Amino acid sequence: MRGDHLVGIITESDILRAMTCALGGRSEGIRITIRLLEDKGELGAITDGIVQLGGKLASLSTYWGNDPFKRIITLKVQGINREELLMLLEWTIGVQVIDFCESRVESQPGATLPATNTEVFPNQNPDAKIPWLLDSK
Repeated sequence: MRGDHLVGIITESDILRAMTCALGGRSEGIRITIRLLEDKGELGAITDGIVQLGGKLASLSTYWGNDPFKRIITLKVQGINREELLMLLEWTIGVQVIDFCESRVESQPGATLPATNTEVFPNQNPDAKIPWLLDSK
């Protein structure tokens, strides 16, 4: 609205398109969702690790889950092998991987692998207590 005059309408499709772009949905790479301890340096350790593996962080979105001490973060990462990224996050840094999906081709909606992490981490439980590396500080 501009005053009393209608100048445009935002549709559900507009909102979904914006969310898709924010999550890196139209670019090639790995979209991974993690549960991250709300502590100084945690996000920096992830971005540094991605760079050290030769990757690029294409997008990052963060929101609160049910636990006030942990955030849910969705990353779109390019240029890294899926197994290397999962090892970095779960075993080196100690964050909990909730979900991942690998886009194979740039700008082709639907060109993804199934969103699952059960093949790599079969005992993954999103509500399990994680032995956070920074708990010992």
